[in-house]
Amino acid sequence: MWGLFQRNETASGNCRYSGKRSRVAFLDEPTSGIDPAGITQMLDLINQIAREHNMTIVMSSHQLSQVERICTHVGIMSKGKLITQGSISQLSKKAGGNKVNIEIQLAEVYNGYRQCDPGSEGRAES
Repeated sequence: MWGLFQRNETASGNCRYSGKRSRVAFLDEPTSGIDPAGITQMLDLINQIAREHNMTIVMSSHQLSQVERICTHVGIMSKGKLITQGSISQLSKKAGGNKVNIEIQLAEVYNGYRQCDPGSEGRAES
């Protein structure tokens, strides 16, 4: 487990290049392998660094709840290409809001059944 010092050094280290402050930082799965309390602290730290230093943080993550918590804009990539981007509310509206569409395809059900003879070692009988 990482302590807060290591988390701070990791996040801060990603925001400096040659001792100069960057305007953009790239973070790849910054909360990977961190305990739940550490995840909260890391997200708070990333958010704080972005605000205090007026930085853009580009973060890749599969954890959508974390993205929703700290990101103002989101880009969705598929196969190395940006397929859509916008604020979370814009993307939510584009995707239908909180609505979920479920398509069900029904197959015909066979009315017959097969019985297994316990002595047949799993072979089915008609």
